[in-house]
Amino acid sequence: MDTAGALQHLIAHWRWASGEGRGGADAYVRVRDAAQRDAFGRAADEAERATPGTDSLLALATSLRERSGRGWLPENVTLPVWPGHRPAPTLDPARVLREQQIGYSIALASCASQLGELAGEEA
Repeated sequence: MDTAGALQHLIAHWRWASGEGRGGADAYVRVRDAAQRDAFGRAADEAERATPGTDSLLALATSLRERSGRGWLPENVTLPVWPGHRPAPTLDPARVLREQQIGYSIALASCASQLGELAGEEA
C-alpha cells in the first residue's frame, strides 16, 4: 500500500475511534474516553490537512507527540453525553480536567506513534 493510501486508512481508523463511546462506565472513565475520542477526531482533521509527503507526516507526528508530552488540552474538549434517564453526575472540576488531559494525551501519543511508523520514523 502506498503512503497516501495508508494515510487514508489511518485517518479512517481515527475517525472510527472518534465515534460515540459506550456507556456503563464510571463517570470519570467516560470523561477520559470522551477526551480520547475528541483527540482522535482532531488528529484525523490535522492529518487530512497535512501536505502529502514524509516530511510533513513526520512534522505532524512530532507535533502530536510534543503536545501529548506537555499534557496539552484544547479549551473546548468534548464532555460525555449523560444518559437522559439518569441524573448527571456531580464531578470535581479539577479531576475532570485531569481525566481529560490523560485521555487526550493518550490518544495524541497513539496517533503520533502510528503516523511516525507510517512515515518510516526510526523507533
